[in-house]
Amino acid sequence: MTRKLFLIGSVLLAIGHSSFEQIVVKSIRSFGAKGDGKTNDTQAFQKAASYFNSIGGNGKLIIPKGTYIVGLQDLSNGQKNKPCYSGEDILHFINVKNFTVQGQKGALLKFADGLRFGAFDPTTKQAYDHGNTRFTNYAYAAQAGTCICLENCNGVKITGIIMNGNNTKAAMGGIYGDVGIQLAYDGISILNSHNITIDSVTASYFGRDGLYVLNQPGSQPDNILIQHSLFEYNCRQGFSWVGGNGVTVKNCGFNHTGKSSYMSAPGAGVDIEGEVGISTNGIFENSSFIDNSGCGIVSDGGGRDSDCHFINCTFWGSTSYAVWVTKPAFSFLNCTIYGSIAHGYSSANDNDATRFTKCHIEDRSYNGNKQRDGYLINTNGAYRMSFDNCTLVANTIKLMWMDTRVTVPVEEKYNVSNCHFIVMGSAYPQKDFVGVMRGVNYKNNTLEFKDPAAKNKGYWLSGCCDANTIDLGGNTIIYDK
Repeated sequence: MTRKLFLIGSVLLAIGHSSFEQIVVKSIRSFGAKGDGKTNDTQAFQKAASYFNSIGGNGKLIIPKGTYIVGLQDLSNGQKNKPCYSGEDILHFINVKNFTVQGQKGALLKFADGLRFGAFDPTTKQAYDHGNTRFTNYAYAAQAGTCICLENCNGVKITGIIMNGNNTKAAMGGIYGDVGIQLAYDGISILNSHNITIDSVTASYFGRDGLYVLNQPGSQPDNILIQHSLFEYNCRQGFSWVGGNGVTVKNCGFNHTGKSSYMSAPGAGVDIEGEVGISTNGIFENSSFIDNSGCGIVSDGGGRDSDCHFINCTFWGSTSYAVWVTKPAFSFLNCTIYGSIAHGYSSANDNDATRFTKCHIEDRSYNGNKQRDGYLINTNGAYRMSFDNCTLVANTIKLMWMDTRVTVPVEEKYNVSNCHFIVMGSAYPQKDFVGVMRGVNYKNNTLEFKDPAAKNKGYWLSGCCDANTIDLGGNTIIYDK
């Protein structure tokens, strides 16, 4: 019996030792990278990616402290089916597993000055202004490439790296695509990859997206975790989620999109738009969506997006809406929303309806920039939305425009309960309405006017006495003196 146990233990030790030996740890310096802020280290990073691709991962690439200048472009010289300038990916991993890219403190990957981006004349090599709102002649395309791309990977972690796309020093060309410049110039791209962790990373100042996720729809969760990371001052999106099942975001910032050198629509903090089927099962916690050229969060268009939940998040719309959602099963819990909320989902059931619970919603300007809409909430006819235990503070604009057709049955009306509506404004015209709440089931709400003259001025909430609105009791109006 003792000998059998010894043999079993020896086998287990051998297996463990063999597995340990398969883990390869390499420094980017071993592939020739200098990190001196002067040398273009693109080829060293590409060699590292090729090496780990050849062994299928099972290792770690360490990037020591330093400034690594990256980014190269190939000039096509008029070759058929080639873009005018073809940007090279820096780290492009394909089919790797059980792998980590770890940046040590102070590890910065910075794109080189002068990379061309947009439409360029393949003959003159100059920026090409075609005068059209849409342009897709590939021979005129100039793209900068992607800093880190994961393609068909599993079990990969990227941590501790600062990536700077340097879009303020890019050579900008003309419009390319349907709107703006829709060409590759991204921080991180995740393509058909699973069990991915992005931790303590910055991907900012890129010409397109800080983060781009495109997974083909599948029955199993993708298990993509993004935490403690920043995606700021990118030109199109902080984060474009265009396909997949299962993304969790914690303690991240998606801010100032389109506020550096250029803006391509939608210009959002986060755009959830299932271009390859569906983007579903997203959780965003303790994250910020502040001062974006477009919306803080937008989910619109043709994709079948659903089931995304925002918890303890901050939205601050400066030049556009804070929140724009038209897809099912989006919810907001304990969120602070400065700016306007647009749309909502017209649902056939309560689970799919857009829900706001314990949220603070207020028109507060950002660096002097005013809100986009004249209302804190403009549902644009979407019904069955709910607001529960929310506080709405209208400083200069109006509270809400909730209005739905008369034929909507009781169970499909808006549901507003236990909310506190505070009207700070005093500059509305005499006898003006401060909001519209028509087609609503409302209960235990308080409407408070802070202007002492509000009652004499005849300020009122429209729709409350409408036949299509149901007062379930406990609703009060307070005029401050």
